[in-house]
Amino acid sequence: MKLFLTVSAILFCFFFSKAKAQQNISYGSINGSIIDTISHNLSFAAISLLDVKDSSVVRRALSDTSGKFSFSKIPFGLYVLRVSYQGFNVFDKEVGVSQAHPNDSLPPITLQESVDDLGTVIVTAVIPVKMNGDTTEYNADAFGVKPNAVVEDLLKKLPGVEVDEDGNITAQGEKVARIFVDGKRFFGNDPKMATQNLPTEVVEKIQVFDGKTDQSEFTGFDDGNSIKTINIVTKKNKRKGWFGKSSAAVGNDEASLNDLFYDTHARVFRFMGDRRIAFVGAFNRTYKQPFAVNIGEGQNGLSKKISGAINYRDQFGKKTDFSGSYSYDNSNNISASQSYTQRLFQNDTTQNTTQLRTSNNSSQNHSINLNWDTKFDTLNELRVRADINFSNGDNSGTSNSFIDNTVNNTDSTAVSKTFAKNSRENNSGNASVSTTFRHRFFKPGRTISISNNLSSNSGNASGLNYSDIFSYLNDSTKYTNQLFNAHNNSRSINTTLAYTEPIALHQLIQFEINNSFSKNTSDRRTYNFDSTTMQYTLADSILTNKYENTYQSNRATLSYLYNNGVINFSAGTGVQLGNRQSDNLSKNLFLTQHYVNLYPTVSFSYQISQYKRFRFNYHGRTNQPNVQQLQPVIDNSNPLNIVSGNPNLKQEFNNTFLLRYTNINKETNNTFFAMLNGSFTKNNIVNSITRLSNGGQSSIPVNLNGNYSLSGYVNWGFSIASPKSNIELSTRASNGRIASLIDGNRNYTYNTNFSQTVRWSTNLKETFDVNLSTDPSYHITTYTVNKAQNGNYYSQSISFDGTWYSNSGWEAMSKFNYIFYAGLPAGQNTSIPRWNISIAKLFFKNNSGEIKLTVNDLLNKSKGISFTRTENFIRQSQTNVLRRYFMLTFTYNLRKFGGKKGRGDMNFNRDRHRNGSGFEGSGKSGGHHGGGF
Repeated sequence: MKLFLTVSAILFCFFFSKAKAQQNISYGSINGSIIDTISHNLSFAAISLLDVKDSSVVRRALSDTSGKFSFSKIPFGLYVLRVSYQGFNVFDKEVGVSQAHPNDSLPPITLQESVDDLGTVIVTAVIPVKMNGDTTEYNADAFGVKPNAVVEDLLKKLPGVEVDEDGNITAQGEKVARIFVDGKRFFGNDPKMATQNLPTEVVEKIQVFDGKTDQSEFTGFDDGNSIKTINIVTKKNKRKGWFGKSSAAVGNDEASLNDLFYDTHARVFRFMGDRRIAFVGAFNRTYKQPFAVNIGEGQNGLSKKISGAINYRDQFGKKTDFSGSYSYDNSNNISASQSYTQRLFQNDTTQNTTQLRTSNNSSQNHSINLNWDTKFDTLNELRVRADINFSNGDNSGTSNSFIDNTVNNTDSTAVSKTFAKNSRENNSGNASVSTTFRHRFFKPGRTISISNNLSSNSGNASGLNYSDIFSYLNDSTKYTNQLFNAHNNSRSINTTLAYTEPIALHQLIQFEINNSFSKNTSDRRTYNFDSTTMQYTLADSILTNKYENTYQSNRATLSYLYNNGVINFSAGTGVQLGNRQSDNLSKNLFLTQHYVNLYPTVSFSYQISQYKRFRFNYHGRTNQPNVQQLQPVIDNSNPLNIVSGNPNLKQEFNNTFLLRYTNINKETNNTFFAMLNGSFTKNNIVNSITRLSNGGQSSIPVNLNGNYSLSGYVNWGFSIASPKSNIELSTRASNGRIASLIDGNRNYTYNTNFSQTVRWSTNLKETFDVNLSTDPSYHITTYTVNKAQNGNYYSQSISFDGTWYSNSGWEAMSKFNYIFYAGLPAGQNTSIPRWNISIAKLFFKNNSGEIKLTVNDLLNKSKGISFTRTENFIRQSQTNVLRRYFMLTFTYNLRKFGGKKGRGDMNFNRDRHRNGSGFEGSGKSGGHHGGGF
C-alpha cells in the first residue's frame, strides 16, 4: 500500500505540474497549403513541425484534398516545418509564433519534383496511427522498442492494444483470436506464434480489423461471425534473407544448487519473397508461474516441455498461394496446491471445503494446418483450408478434503472428510476441411459462392476413480473403486450457397440457403471393483450409457446491402427449421424435438471522416447443447462434484450487439476508442446444483432465461514531447446476470466490475525503454439465494518494465509487479511484490550475441494464487511455485537480409541511435503518397 501511494503521488505530481505549466503557456497557429510547380494541389502530403533545437517531432498533419493544412494550439517559439511527398524533394522552412504574431499564415508551398536517380533516398515523416476504412493501422517505426524486441513488445506500445503476462492480446476492448503475416495465416490460428517470435525490425505496420469468414469477405455481407484480427505487414527490404533468435539458459534456485533448470529456444526464419519458411523450437524445464495473481484458475508447478513447429508458405505461379504448418508439443507438469472453497446454498448456509491436491499431467499434441487459395482467373477462385489435430495424455492426482457447514458465518459443523485419487489416459483426434468456391459474373456485383465445411472428432479415455468419504453425521465411510472407459465421436457437414445481385447504384441483395447436419455418439462404461476376483468386473448400470444425438437444420436468408464508401449498411433475416433426435440406446429412450427460429443480422458502419468511424452490429444465433450435456450418465470422477447430462435440453438462442466508435486526431495523433457490447440469451444452458449429504454437490444442465451481459470500454491515448512517450487511459465497466438453480431454488448472480488502467510508455529510439502501468479494479457480486455471501473486493496492480542500454553494448533490465487484494472473504486479503532483474552484454559483430544474468523474484515473495467467483462458490487457491532463482542465458540474433544494402538493412541496434527524430529512409520506388499513406 505504501508503494502504491508513493507511485500514485509521483504520477499525480507529474500530471499536476505538467497541467500547471501548460496554464502559463500561450499558443498560436500555423496554416498553409501545398502545391506542385504547375499549381496542382497536393493532397495527403506529410507535414511535420519539428523543434528547432533537436529536430524532435512536435506535431504531424496531412494536407487535405485541397492541399491545405493547419496546426492549432502551438506553444510560442521557433520551429522547422518539413513537408514530404512521394516523388518530390523534401521541403524545410523555419517558422514561428509569438505574442506579437500568434497566427502564421504561410504563402503556398511549392514542392519540386525529385530527380529520378537510382540512389535517391526520400525522407518522409512517420505517421503513427491512421484509419483505412474499418482498419486501424499503426506505423511500427513510430514506436520505439527495446533492442532485439519481438512483435509482442511492439504491441504493448500501441494505443488501444494490451498484452497480458500470458501473451493474450486485446485490441480496442476485444480479444484478438487471429494473427496474419502479410495477409496470410501464420502457424494456423495461434496468435502467439507470430507475436512472440517475429522480430520488430522486420515489421512495417500493424493492422487491426474485424476479420470475416471467407464467404462473408467475398460477398461483403456481414454474417455476424467476425473475429478480431491483427495483420503484421513486413518491410519490403526485409522480405529476402535469414533472421531469427536462439537462446540457451541454465539456472537453479538458491535452496537446491544441484537441481538445474534450463530453457532453450530456437527461432529461424527464411524469407525469399513469396516463399517463406519458419521454424520455432523449445526445450525447457522450468517453473511455470504468473507474474501476478491470476483471476481464474492458473497452472503453476514444475514443467518440462519439448515443442517444435515449422511453417511453409509459397506462391505457385501467379494464381496459387499455399501455406502449411506442423507443430508438436510434449509437456509434463507436476503441481501441488491447497484451496479454500465456500459453496453457497439457501438459508444463509455455506459449505466450506479445504483441499490439498497433487497432480501429474503429461500430454503430447500434433497439429497440422493447410491453406490453399487458387485464382483460376479474374472471375473464379477456390479456397481450401484443412486442420488436423491429435493428442494423447496421462493425468493422475490425489486429494484430501475437509468439509464443514457454516450458518450465518458463525456456527460451524463438521460434515465429512475425503481422500480421493484418480488416473486417466486419453487420446483424441479431430479434422476439419472447409472449401469455398467463388464466381464473379461480368455484371459488377453479381456473384455466386458455395462453401462447405466438414469436421470429424473422436476421443477415447479410460481411468480409475477411487475415493473414501467419511461422514461425521452418521459416523460411516463410503468407498468408491471404479474403472471406466469412454468413447466419443462426432461428425458434421455444413453447406452454404449465396447469390448476390445488384439492384441499384451502391445496392445489393443476397439470397442464401444453408443446410447443416451433425451426429454425436457417446459411450461410457463403468465397472466396480470385485474384491473376490480382485478385478474390475462388476458393471455399474447407473454409470453406463450409450447415447446418440443427431441434429439437422435448413435455413433460407434474404439480405440487403448499401455501400457508398461512407455508409455501409446491411440487414437480413431468415427462417431456420431444425430437427433433433436423441437416442438413449442403453435404456431404449428416444426424444425428437423440432425448432423454428428467425436468424436476424444488422450491420451499420458510418465513415464520419477519414479518421472517425462509427459501427453497429447485431445478430441472433442458435447454439446446440453438446453430447456431454445431453447424455444422461453420471460422471463421478470427482466425488465432491458429481456431473450428469440432461437429454431434455433445448437449444439456446443468443442475441448480441456491438457499438464501436473510433477517432484519431491527425494533428496531435491522439487516439480515442469506445465500445459497448452486450448479449441476451433465451433458454440459456446453466447448472442446477444440489447439495449432497457427504458435503459435495451434484449438477445437471438445465435451460433457464434471465442471463445477460453488458460491457463498455473507453480508451484515450496521447503523446508527450519530453520525454518522448505515450500515455493511455482505459476505462472498463461490465454488468452481468447468471441464472442457476440451487437446491431447486432459482438464483441470480449479479457481477459488476469497474476498472481503470493508466499506462505510460516511452517512445524513444535510444538509451532506455520503460513501460509503467497501474490497474485499479472494483468488483461487486450479489446473490439472490444466499445474500449473506454478497461480496465486494478491490484489486490493484502496479507494473514497471524498464530496459536501459548503452552504446557499448551493456543493458540492464528490471521488471517489477505489485498486486494486492482488499475485501476478500474470510479475511484472505493478500499482496504480492515480485521483482525480476537482469544485466546483459552484447558482443560479436553487429551485436548479434548476448549473455544475460537474471535473478527471478529477487524479493523471494512469489505466490501462485488464484481467486475465483462463480454462481455458487468462491474459491481461493495457492499452488507451489519456485521463488528466487537465477538464470544465465546466451542468445544469438541472426540477421542477414538480401538485396541492395540500405538503411533498412543496417544492424538493428545501430539503427536505434539514428532514428531518434522519428524519421526513416525509404526507397523512392513503391509506397504511397504522404510517406506511408
